[in-house]
Amino acid sequence: MPELLKQFSHARLHLETWRSAELVSRVRDGRLDFALVRENAVPEDQLRLKLARARYLLAVPVALARQVRLPERPRLEDTARLPLALQVAGGTFHHMVTEALLESGVTWEPVVACQSFLQVRAVVESGCCAGILPEFFTTRLDPRRFLLLPMAFLQPHVRTLVLHWSERQMQRRGIEESRIRELAAVLKSGMGT
Repeated sequence: MPELLKQFSHARLHLETWRSAELVSRVRDGRLDFALVRENAVPEDQLRLKLARARYLLAVPVALARQVRLPERPRLEDTARLPLALQVAGGTFHHMVTEALLESGVTWEPVVACQSFLQVRAVVESGCCAGILPEFFTTRLDPRRFLLLPMAFLQPHVRTLVLHWSERQMQRRGIEESRIRELAAVLKSGMGT
């Protein structure tokens, strides 16, 4: 965020949490200038720049892992003992996790149901729960305090995130393509990509 505000000092940011399809609609209607969305939510004829591939990890506070005696290389069944914060906003991520767990026969009931990954990360940072997060949301978690575990059932579910905008809106606002590319570069660096 500091780099974003430094590079675009005259911009006014409004951070909102919406599903990708709604954000794409808002960009198309001119209600938003930009959106960070799943690539497959943007119609092929609309503009986007790739930012990051979202691989999902299980983030576990070390103290919590010790408390439940989580093995060094946990199986899915082992992780079911963890209190879990989970993004349950009803989008494709929640559907993906639910389907994968059903296939594995493991039940995970979230102790904290969250509407966004930022909320999941905040709960995980508090130390009371583990949580599934896109890898770029884990870059600032201290590796001495948190385990970041790739879970086999999550590996096939990688998403590409893009910066999406409307050419018409950019022309109306006088924003040149070079500035859009600068914005994408700042966002990428903030995601650790």
